[in-house]
Amino acid sequence: AWEASNRATREDWSDWLRRFSVELLRESPSPALRSCAALAQVYHPLARQLFNAAFTSCWSELYEPNRESLVRSLELAFSEEKSGSIPPEVLQTLLALAEFMEHDERPLPIDIRLLSAVAERCQAYAKALHYKEMEFVSSPCTAIHSLISVNNHLGQTEAANGLLVYAQKTLKIELKESVYEKLNRWDEALEAYGARLQDDSGTEAREGYMRCLHALGEWEQLQDMAQDTWHTADMPCRVRIAPLAAAAACQLGLTGRSEMMESYVECMPLTSVEGAIYKGMLLVHTEQYDDAKATMERARELLNTRVTALVSESYERAYRAVVLTQQVVELEEVLTYKMLMRQGKEGWEEECFHLRSMWTKRLRGVQSNVEVWQSLLAVHSLVIAPEHNVQGWLKL
Repeated sequence: AWEASNRATREDWSDWLRRFSVELLRESPSPALRSCAALAQVYHPLARQLFNAAFTSCWSELYEPNRESLVRSLELAFSEEKSGSIPPEVLQTLLALAEFMEHDERPLPIDIRLLSAVAERCQAYAKALHYKEMEFVSSPCTAIHSLISVNNHLGQTEAANGLLVYAQKTLKIELKESVYEKLNRWDEALEAYGARLQDDSGTEAREGYMRCLHALGEWEQLQDMAQDTWHTADMPCRVRIAPLAAAAACQLGLTGRSEMMESYVECMPLTSVEGAIYKGMLLVHTEQYDDAKATMERARELLNTRVTALVSESYERAYRAVVLTQQVVELEEVLTYKMLMRQGKEGWEEECFHLRSMWTKRLRGVQSNVEVWQSLLAVHSLVIAPEHNVQGWLKL
């Protein structure tokens, strides 16, 4: 039931977890758990809820070769090779299982570095912190950078800064520019990358400099640097800088930038929510409404699994995904707005005014965060020029 080597798609992995969960209940030595197998066969949420208990009861009865085979299947699910095909909610379930087994004082024989990498990939930063702290005890030099990053993601800036001081004074580690990025100290990171660019014109330094410009909202400078880099960059580099360049184009307005925006969007992965949103914005701007609707539907599907996985951690950690969801909804409303203007039916002005009022009310309800406001105002600017939305842009 746990054999996973032939699983290749998201649907395969979801089916694998469902079958595995039911089979654990069916083969459990506990009569109480076995009695739930028939209901779990038709009501999968029950199998999910009892998964950890069923696994623990069966694990105790397995011979060593069977345990090794089971662990290999779990490691395959956790591997980087399968990261694009396995749904986040499946990884979340398996991470929760590893945590449960550890609490039960029967930890799974899986490398904690692998578990911490998977937890970071799923944005399950509380779990990642636990594993990184364990790794830090045995190998502080290799774990320090990731530990700083995880603490920063959890909003524990004092801990992150303390680790930075520890790395400099005790471990004598020469810190890279990326450490300042992880601490969100963007001015210092920009200065460090700028100094490095004077001696090294390689793509790594240029990409780091552009990430800093993106975080600081220096859109014109970012756009100029992205265009200079784009024409000489190889495909892997283009894939990395495409979201940064697309963000600059959207913030500065797509008028006159549609051609470059199209080249940026083409380089973004099909599994990228941000890529789907940027493509949707371009299609709405160029009035390709049918294609825009299909693109936004794909963005919804991609967001579905991401939001589900993150909300299980906390709303705060899911907030960025929730903002992306709001962008998709408002992009659909912008499409409606443009179609109302084009058709000019009776009462279209009142409907457009209603949409504008709704966007303003929503903005008042989001976090007072520059990145959040910029992303939402960029969508609104597809139909409302900044000079006609002075209140929103002044607040930003």
